[in-house]
Amino acid sequence: ESFGSNLILDADGCTVQTRNNIYALGLNKTLYTFNPVNYQLTATATLNCSNSSGIYSIGLQRNGVLWVLHDDRSLYRYYIQLGECRPTTFSSNSSDIRLFAMTFLKSSTNNEETFYVSKQNDPPNALGTIDLNTLALSKVGNYTNITGYADIAGTRSSRLFGLFLD
Repeated sequence: ESFGSNLILDADGCTVQTRNNIYALGLNKTLYTFNPVNYQLTATATLNCSNSSGIYSIGLQRNGVLWVLHDDRSLYRYYIQLGECRPTTFSSNSSDIRLFAMTFLKSSTNNEETFYVSKQNDPPNALGTIDLNTLALSKVGNYTNITGYADIAGTRSSRLFGLFLD
């Protein structure tokens, strides 16, 4: 999806904003950037993608698109450079993965990203992926020997980590 001709990506597919900042969501739908070089935390936007519900989780692509999941299970794309939200056609109604944490993980062989989700609604908790072209949700598998749900994060070196909460 096109969102501006001024988008400059580096060799890893990152924008200046995604390479140098960490994004966090605060109260009242406030999006913050944290610069780990100078330890500066800055409120950058208010995410008003949906007026009907609160925000459940966010996941950031290297190209500057922030995916926003609301409590009502609606999924939006927030374009950081444009400061605007756009709804998606995603529906989790046909899956048992309805509320989830999310992260993007770069392939170790190219700049393609995989959209990972970690189920957080009803046991058994599971890992899944969402296809970025079709927005189809696929289950990778249930977590075994773990009773809690996981917040997940990906690294630049293409590693997926989970913080399991019980």
